[in-house]
Amino acid sequence: MSEKGLKILVGKNLLPGLKSHNLDLCEHCIYGRQRRVSFLRGGHDRNKNVLELVHSDVFEPVNIKSLGRASYFVTFIDDASRKVWAYPMKNKSEVFGIFQKFHVVVERETNKLLKCLRIDNGGEYCSNSFKEYCNRFGIKHEKVVPGTPQ
Repeated sequence: MSEKGLKILVGKNLLPGLKSHNLDLCEHCIYGRQRRVSFLRGGHDRNKNVLELVHSDVFEPVNIKSLGRASYFVTFIDDASRKVWAYPMKNKSEVFGIFQKFHVVVERETNKLLKCLRIDNGGEYCSNSFKEYCNRFGIKHEKVVPGTPQ
């Protein structure tokens, strides 16, 4: 209960055994009052051209495995068209190989170059081989704060 709430109850004589309502600083209360900064309601301006920006995320294991025994999956979402590609995986280590296949397929389908990949910095795309691959093909690699899908 907050210090203000205790003061109200003491004022109404509802806590007869309580002599003081001053509370010590509580670290848990401080953290409980903190809030995330709100996101813009309108969102961001979408890119006009396909493959200028692609968002990707790896979804953690699901309780029920797929018919192919996959318990993870990775998604790629084009910012301009909002088209979604989803690939099932048995292990998180498959992300880089799936990204390489995705990269080839979408560039051939659209006749455009993938310019930027935005990920949540969860660690799936942090290998040196992934960084070298992006550098070789001129793909900008943006990282955002983990746990903020907005």
